[in-house]
Amino acid sequence: MRSRTLALILLGALSLAPAPAQPVAFETPFWPGRSARQDPRFLRIEPHPCGEVAIARTTTVPGTRATDPLIAETVREIGSAGQTLRRWRVPVDSYPIAIPAPRPLPRRRATLAAPLRQANPRSAKP
Repeated sequence: MRSRTLALILLGALSLAPAPAQPVAFETPFWPGRSARQDPRFLRIEPHPCGEVAIARTTTVPGTRATDPLIAETVREIGSAGQTLRRWRVPVDSYPIAIPAPRPLPRRRATLAAPLRQANPRSAKP
């Protein structure tokens, strides 16, 4: 009887535990691949100075291969000798402003939400 009571108490305590946090999805621009419109993350196509971008609601940055439905850009960290130290996938027109290991925090438009901010290509300051 004692073990049954303890099991019920434990079960009750576990049911009150918070659920795992859900990842936050952001609407971000990527280069549209051939199958962008069929991707479940796809929202719409918008004009861009270099053509068009696919706006997608996503919790992760997609790949950089031409065969991917949504195509990210690549940012490289260059060492003093000119070698690539690390590389990251980022949304279109974004660049890292902070790098908490092992992923960068991209700088992007203010419309996305904190901690992403508007990219200003004319300014060297983050």
